[in-house]
Amino acid sequence: MAQRGSTRAFRILFVGTENRIRSPLAELLTRQLLRTALGPMANRFAVSSAGIRALPGSAMDPRTALALRTRGLAEEASTFRTAGLTGRQLKGADLVLTAERPQHAAVVALEPVARTRTFCLLELGRLLPLIDTLRLPRDPVIRARAAAEAGRQLREDGAHETTVTDDIPDPTRFSDYSYTISATLVESAVHRFVSFLKPVTNPPEVPT
Repeated sequence: MAQRGSTRAFRILFVGTENRIRSPLAELLTRQLLRTALGPMANRFAVSSAGIRALPGSAMDPRTALALRTRGLAEEASTFRTAGLTGRQLKGADLVLTAERPQHAAVVALEPVARTRTFCLLELGRLLPLIDTLRLPRDPVIRARAAAEAGRQLREDGAHETTVTDDIPDPTRFSDYSYTISATLVESAVHRFVSFLKPVTNPPEVPT
């Protein structure tokens, strides 16, 4: 098996149910935020999404497309097509982020080896502030790998335990307001992750 090296793109896979609402929203927003935050270095990340019960080749939900159009992603929303989740995707991903816990369980059931690098999106958002960023290098890919590894360790140490749900609600059968809530949660979480990747300007020196 090939070693995971810093020259290969860091692969982020978002997993939803039908790949029509939360996961495509996360995928396209993450790509946009990476371009804004990292410039040319954004090309070192490969971002995709899939659904555990997706009908491949379908368009995203119209209300999701509207949310993306208001964020300057009209073309990307119109050309997006759903994809079904496969074990091959999970084996190749460096970080798997699910919308809710049942999808997390489905990922692990499909590909157990992906367990250590799979998180609920909100779960990872809670763990990121616990990571000591002062000792991390400026390279965003190395920072991404550190986030996945440190997140795994923090979870094993019990730092993930919380009374707050890590599920981003599926708004399919609910009102437009529910779509707004889900979109806001997704956007906030991916923004936090991309901010973690962005190199710190003039970081303080850390004694060796």
